[in-house]
Amino acid sequence: MNPPYTVDTITSDVLDELQERLTKAEAELEQLRAGEEPHFDERTVPTPAQWIWRWNRATLEERLAEVARIKDNGVTAERCILRNHAARLDSPEDLARVTAERDGAYTERAQLVAWLAALHEAVIAPAPDVDEPGWQIVYLSAGGWQMSWHVHPKDAPLFRDVLHVPVDDPRAQWDGHTTEQKYRRIRNHVRVTHINRRLADARSGGDR
Repeated sequence: MNPPYTVDTITSDVLDELQERLTKAEAELEQLRAGEEPHFDERTVPTPAQWIWRWNRATLEERLAEVARIKDNGVTAERCILRNHAARLDSPEDLARVTAERDGAYTERAQLVAWLAALHEAVIAPAPDVDEPGWQIVYLSAGGWQMSWHVHPKDAPLFRDVLHVPVDDPRAQWDGHTTEQKYRRIRNHVRVTHINRRLADARSGGDR
């Protein structure tokens, strides 16, 4: 590592070297960001250009998680090819079964989200990012953190008691959280809730 320079010690040769290194670094950064396109809405699938933009701004932890996810998906795809899953799903019965399993998983998630919405401050609004009519987004706040989920039209009855607001309502504005951030917020809220409960139990025990 070069020693720190001062006005008295720096020379023109050093300035030329630093300028050359700066120019090279700027060129490498420009090459790294070539082709990227900003992507802010986590509720939509990014294009390749948007994926590059997100990757260039991801933390080390987020990059490792993304690589692990891609690796797992590749393994799953390879197993599907080896086991000829695509051909097996050609039959209407198998396709109907898989569709039912998928829809059942989404409905189960919707029931859990509806339960969370009943326990916390929540609103539900039309989904502006989905062209198909009837889709909504439920926004809830827990521990000062926002969390949001898309709601399929068939699951809408589960949320009939949640406050319905228009899409431009201030309470229905996505704060930019990613899916990973959302579930990290849930984990943090769960930990804080348990800690507070233990502290309350300890205080009540000490009062007896």
